[in-house]
Amino acid sequence: MNDGNEQLKKIIEQYLQEKEEERRQYLEKYPQDIPNKSCHHAIISGIKTDNSTGFNVGDYTPLLKSEFEKIFIWTHTKNNYSSIVSEVSTDIKNISYWKNMGYILELTLTYYYAFEHASNMKYHWIYYFNSLKTIEESEFKVSDHLYEGTFNGSIQKVSFFKEIIPLIELLLRDDKFYTALSIFKNSVDHHWFCFVCELSRSGTKKHPSHEPMLWEEAEMIPKMEAALVQSCRAVEAILGKPGKKDDKAKVIRAKERWRSLINLEPNDAFYKKNISYFDYYYELFELRNISAHSFGELPFSVSRKLTIEAQCFSYQVLEAYMDKHMKSVEEASKELQLNEGLINRDPNDYSTKLTE
Repeated sequence: MNDGNEQLKKIIEQYLQEKEEERRQYLEKYPQDIPNKSCHHAIISGIKTDNSTGFNVGDYTPLLKSEFEKIFIWTHTKNNYSSIVSEVSTDIKNISYWKNMGYILELTLTYYYAFEHASNMKYHWIYYFNSLKTIEESEFKVSDHLYEGTFNGSIQKVSFFKEIIPLIELLLRDDKFYTALSIFKNSVDHHWFCFVCELSRSGTKKHPSHEPMLWEEAEMIPKMEAALVQSCRAVEAILGKPGKKDDKAKVIRAKERWRSLINLEPNDAFYKKNISYFDYYYELFELRNISAHSFGELPFSVSRKLTIEAQCFSYQVLEAYMDKHMKSVEEASKELQLNEGLINRDPNDYSTKLTE
């Protein structure tokens, strides 16, 4: 009996040793501390390009470059759209916070489409990347392997990147704006409406702010309150806190800071409220305190009206900051080494996913 137990024990130990050796060999071949020399390429899903410029299968075309990433267009499959690939520097391990191009593109497209369309950009890491291999032959990180839905997302002409390059450059360069837009996106994630309609000065709205059914109000109130708080935080990221309104010296300094940061005259009327932008600036911070501690007690109709006003104001502050600080297309293209030759080959009159 003891001999049988000892034999079983040895079999189990041998099995565990073999499994441990397999695991060691696997981790040696596929190290998990990504990015590393074995794995520093990733498909960014959620965005693709068409093949109007004449891409062929196997083409791996430079698009643009940031401090830590080189972005390429990879034409990996016959008669399918091309993917965006990021080649990531291992130097990101030496910085405290990596503003990766995937999230930059997500913020850019979300803003570009006025928050009406959003794609979740994700990194799908590939070991020992070879652009001449097919998708099926590529060795993806297990949890990042592509699936059919991964190829969904925004389909763009390559010339589109020249159109959005100033916004990409600003997000990469300016931490203040990056933080503000990221927070504001979170506000819209909590509570969406048509910004185009709400900010239009015409009386006609194609997409009026719909009122939910009675039984939906309870769910939406805390979401709206969170959206209002985040709208205020986005403004604070740009303009800071307003200070005491009864201190004339602080008011003067606040207006000077305002004008130095954004192209929006503080004394002009914020037409959603029929008060000045500057007066609403103070009101917004009061509303934040109410929303942060209301525990869902505000009536729904009041909450939605206040939330829309706050989000419209925050949207205009972001827009005015961009207007003042964004570089020209030419300057941003040069800064990020946009492939102008590729852009110039893009025809204006058609798009296709066909490849040769």
